[in-house]
Amino acid sequence: LLTKNVKVVGEPPEEPSLLASIFISWFPMLLLIGVWIFFMRQMQGGGGKGAMSFGKSKARMLTEDQIKTTFADVAGCD
Repeated sequence: LLTKNVKVVGEPPEEPSLLASIFISWFPMLLLIGVWIFFMRQMQGGGGKGAMSFGKSKARMLTEDQIKTTFADVAGCD
């Protein structure tokens, strides 16, 4: 190009704004944290509504007068 006297003009590329560069650099980390929090909340749903709810069982004791199904009701069922 220099031997043919071609004029070459170059400009530095535009820099992204500060806000855009911060967003681009932190977005993947924030996305991973958000997904992790989502899955942690989903895993807590099966056992109650929090970490300290392990002592709150809904089980009840049955007495003999509450049992209405007898062996004769289910005999022969396979």
